[in-house]
Amino acid sequence: MESHRAARDEPFALARWGVILLTGVWSVLALNWAVAPGSGWLLSGGVLLGGWLVIATVWLGTVVAVAPRRLTAVVVVPPLAVIATISLIVAGIPRYAGFVVHEAELAAYARSISAGTVSSGERRIGPFTVRDPKRLAGGARFTLADGGGILLEEGYAFLPHGDTGDLDVTTSVHLFGPWHHWTIDYD
Repeated sequence: MESHRAARDEPFALARWGVILLTGVWSVLALNWAVAPGSGWLLSGGVLLGGWLVIATVWLGTVVAVAPRRLTAVVVVPPLAVIATISLIVAGIPRYAGFVVHEAELAAYARSISAGTVSSGERRIGPFTVRDPKRLAGGARFTLADGGGILLEEGYAFLPHGDTGDLDVTTSVHLFGPWHHWTIDYD
């Protein structure tokens, strides 16, 4: 009788581990997507949301199918992974991490803006597509392509002397060192 029950539960055990693997892969994709704004935000967001819904449906199906017989601690892994991933994205950790990893390249770009050696146009630096370089008296600023939204523009400013006087933006938040994240609200 016990071997019959184990054979009957085996597909659900495989489904649980499959959901855990899929949740891990989907979490990595979501965190990667959250590093920099992209032109396919609605498409990417819709695809990611669809993936989370598939994961939730399969997870719930395995929990309900196995619940009367045998639930193990692994059933809490997918919901905890989803909560952790969403929390990291909401807290802005992926974007901050992407910025920190590529800070040296961004600083070199900002210094070349200050020196006047950068032409206008888009450029890819790590996960970020930047455009509209602007020299400032105390540094430089540039815009994140596809950042902000319809009535919002965002970017980074490199201000080694800390003077935000000629930044000419709606809001500016100091990140660390000479870096500021700025937004312009056209609303």
